[in-house]
Amino acid sequence: MMNSDVEQSFHQGPWHASPAYRHLVQFYESEDYLLLMLSQFVTTTLENNEASIVVATGDHLTMIEQILQSNGLDVSAQKAAGQFTPLDTSKIMPQFMVAGQPDPELFRNLFGSLIAQIRAEWSSVRIFGEMVALTAELNYASATVDLEHLWNDLLEQQDFSLCCAYPIKTFRDQETASMLRDICEQHSAVFPAESYSSLTSESERFREVALLQQKATQLEHELAERARDQQRLSDALDAERSARQDAESALQIREEFVSIAAHELKTPLTSLIGRAQLALKRLRTAGTDEPAKLDKLMESVVTQADKLSRLVGQLLDVSRLKGGKLSIDREPVDMVDLIHESIDSAYIGANSHTITVQTPETMVVEIDPIRMEQVIINLVNNAVKYSPPDSEVTISLDWPDGDCIELCVQDQGPGIPLANRPRIFDRFYQADKQGPSSGGMGLGLYISREIVELHGGDVLAEFPDRGGTRIVVRLPLSSASLASQVN
Repeated sequence: MMNSDVEQSFHQGPWHASPAYRHLVQFYESEDYLLLMLSQFVTTTLENNEASIVVATGDHLTMIEQILQSNGLDVSAQKAAGQFTPLDTSKIMPQFMVAGQPDPELFRNLFGSLIAQIRAEWSSVRIFGEMVALTAELNYASATVDLEHLWNDLLEQQDFSLCCAYPIKTFRDQETASMLRDICEQHSAVFPAESYSSLTSESERFREVALLQQKATQLEHELAERARDQQRLSDALDAERSARQDAESALQIREEFVSIAAHELKTPLTSLIGRAQLALKRLRTAGTDEPAKLDKLMESVVTQADKLSRLVGQLLDVSRLKGGKLSIDREPVDMVDLIHESIDSAYIGANSHTITVQTPETMVVEIDPIRMEQVIINLVNNAVKYSPPDSEVTISLDWPDGDCIELCVQDQGPGIPLANRPRIFDRFYQADKQGPSSGGMGLGLYISREIVELHGGDVLAEFPDRGGTRIVVRLPLSSASLASQVN
């Protein structure tokens, strides 16, 4: 039974269209409107002594036949005469659809033969189809448009007219909106859904167009705002992801530091305790009869205590650097004397390396002597640690131009792998964690670079072709006395 509101809103439809429009499309909002439209389409066709082919779902076909019979039409007789041909989509579509796409040859053979057969008996053939609507509802955009193309190809070869119908609810987002445009382009006439086509006066239609334009503008604004919200959400997620990665990285660095610090601090502390206990035992049992052995033990205690002090000092320096509390107290200092004093103070393994110093007789600069001594000791110890026994470590001092001085420390070690070079000045980084020269907390180069940069200079690493590593410290000229020396 038809909804009375639908019947009252029913207006001129595609069955009244000009014969020039051979491929029409009707959009609809309700099933009732579709059935009313389709029954009128078939009735008009049959009354005009034309043949009608209806390709629809089984439910729609059953309801259409009931409507036609209630309108006094002898459906069985018209079927027998070939004037009315109902085709169930569930049975007809598998005959030409292959893997979700229409096969052009199967489609032409099926519908081309059917139309030719009916045209032999009737002067005009009008077809209604909702196959394309079914593919559209399944979101098969390419299959939908391909079917419309195949119908257009067939229209160029044979004489018939076609009306397609789509539920407007199918096109509810941007992707299906694109499919809607493609569908409309394939038709010679487009009929909007009943809420618009039922409007009878021009003023009503203009009013509806204005409202639709407003809705479209509002929708565009909402979509733009949604896109901005999504971008803001994406940015927030990226920031959160970055913060989480930073936190995880910081946690990993902390864990590595705790492991390294525990090992590095424990080693001299264990040795320190062991030597002190041994010295105490000998004192208690032998008195002072073995002064040479006791002297050696005390020297070892002092060495390990000094190493422990330096490790703790490095940790304190890192803390000061991170908090911006490491200050530089400049004063005129002879760099040549400072280099020799630093070498004497440096912890140089088993003292089996040759330290070669190449400097002018004097070079006075304005620096923090305590901090710069720390830099030189770090670089010398590092060079010794990574050089083979009995090899040479070269320290040179020069002014290559009138703007800066250069302090270079060159070792004869294996060098640094290419992949590790960008990180050698990073905090807690060790280029050779598993090698025979591994040890320390990976802070020496980091602290040295920070101290040099506080002086306004920079530190870089060079890797000569002959092997080894050369660390170059560049300090700007900062005093009239140095400038006069250069001149």
